[in-house]
Amino acid sequence: MTCLFVLVDSRHDPQKIDIEFMDWLGENGVPFAIVFTKLDKMSSAAAKIVTGKYLDKLKETWEELLRCSIHRATTDAAEHNCSTISTS
Repeated sequence: MTCLFVLVDSRHDPQKIDIEFMDWLGENGVPFAIVFTKLDKMSSAAAKIVTGKYLDKLKETWEELLRCSIHRATTDAAEHNCSTISTS
């Protein structure tokens, strides 16, 4: 089984080429997961808004979306901590 990871820079609004690529993956039955990069550069609230824009854009052409969660890694004095924001 294969799963393709689509890297998306979360600092930008949904890009037409990214959406078209994800649509193509869906039409061709290629399992994929969206990985939002640069989330550590913004607040949790901003991250939720940005990822919500992508999901809203995908909902325009997709009948159903999988449940999504966002994992943000933070570094504090060599301590690694992950927090999760649910977008569903």
